Amino acid sequence: MENNQLLENTLNKLLSPKKENILTGFNDLDSILAGINKGNLITIGGRPAMGKSSLLMSIFENVLKAEKRCLYCSLDMSEEQFLKRLFIQYAELNNTMVNIDNISDKDKELLNKTMEDLKTFEFKLNCNSLTINDIEDDITQYKPDYVFIDYIQLIKIGAKKEMQNEMKNILKHLKNIANEYGCYIFITSQLSRALEARVDKRPLLCDLREAGAIEEVSDVVMFIYRESYYRSRDEIINPEAAEIIVAKNKFGPVGTVFLLFKGEILKFCSPFKTNKF
Repeated sequence: MENNQLLENTLNKLLSPKKENILTGFNDLDSILAGINKGNLITIGGRPAMGKSSLLMSIFENVLKAEKRCLYCSLDMSEEQFLKRLFIQYAELNNTMVNIDNISDKDKELLNKTMEDLKTFEFKLNCNSLTINDIEDDITQYKPDYVFIDYIQLIKIGAKKEMQNEMKNILKHLKNIANEYGCYIFITSQLSRALEARVDKRPLLCDLREAGAIEEVSDVVMFIYRESYYRSRDEIINPEAAEIIVAKNKFGPVGTVFLLFKGEILKFCSPFKTNKF
């Protein structure tokens, strides 16, 4: 295609009122990520128990409500565990009460309503022990708009001494798949425990495990930081406060978005109830 035609096509896309931006369902985060397009790879990093799976599932729920086709690959939970969390999150029920089978009649009605809602959404779930080829097969066959992978270090790879190179190959493969099939791919990643030694424990790009590979290949890297993870609830003003730190954004600004983490319902929410869906 000649340069003139490429220029015209690009301008038409920029001016098109039907331009489709990435969706997370959180207005402030979507504004920062407005330059991200299909074919991009987005990494969510955090320490264990910081809420990586909860944030990924919260975005997944929001995207489903926007009537997008989704593939969710959970390498950390069984199908039953994942769907139980999804029911609790969607119905906004207290996780502890559900776990001890203390479910009221009203909650049962909510769970039944949740099931009917979930049946209307287009999503495929894979909680098996996966390789990159398994994930590619799912994307090839299902053709989702959004892909969610929790979490990247659990994808089967080679020997530990080859982990750095293998991780880079996996990430590049995912990036190529995202480009080929025109989908967004979200992944979660563990962070190094080295950050625990710092006074300010807000994550940095160097805290990513296999940091060089993930930072290089990802179009966006964002981190979760919750002060309540490190301090008792009575020491802080808002125990639910959460910072989503966009540390790398290949096509736009970086910055911090403030959300609330509702631990009892395993869900991230907007502090102003302005979620899009």
